[in-house]
Amino acid sequence: MKKHSCKPRWQHFTWNEWNEHPNSGTRFCGIILRELLSMKNLISAKLAGNILLASFGLLLIFHFLVLLGIIPAEILWGGQATSANLVMLELSALVLTIFFGLVIAAKTGYIKPGKFSGVVNVLTWVIFVFLLLNTLGNLASGVSAENFIFAPVTVALAFCALRLAIEK
Repeated sequence: MKKHSCKPRWQHFTWNEWNEHPNSGTRFCGIILRELLSMKNLISAKLAGNILLASFGLLLIFHFLVLLGIIPAEILWGGQATSANLVMLELSALVLTIFFGLVIAAKTGYIKPGKFSGVVNVLTWVIFVFLLLNTLGNLASGVSAENFIFAPVTVALAFCALRLAIEK
């Protein structure tokens, strides 16, 4: 008697068989996935995580300096921050930066995620998307510091987040 597998039909194929299957419709996705996986040769996940952690640490210092009035708030928030909403905007930025740092520390292995490793994996992808959207916001801003300084930095950080997100 033939033993039946409980796997869905598509799991019986190897990746190459599935990618080359004429009815799969995933050839393009396979090419994208192959390119993403080849990114692993460009930078290690540990280095990408360390770059993100260092950058988030510098970002914390930066936002504290904005709160203290040492760095002018006009170069942030699209130039729309007022004295009335600046504290709330900066505090939310600090909390989000700390949260992102904790997620990246867990994904990099500095904090043991335990049973939350799946959540950490998903949140790493969320950080990647956030950084991409942040880049678009920086480019759309009328503030030259956001256009020429912060946008390239967030592109580099998004690349690091993507590298970390594709790591198992």
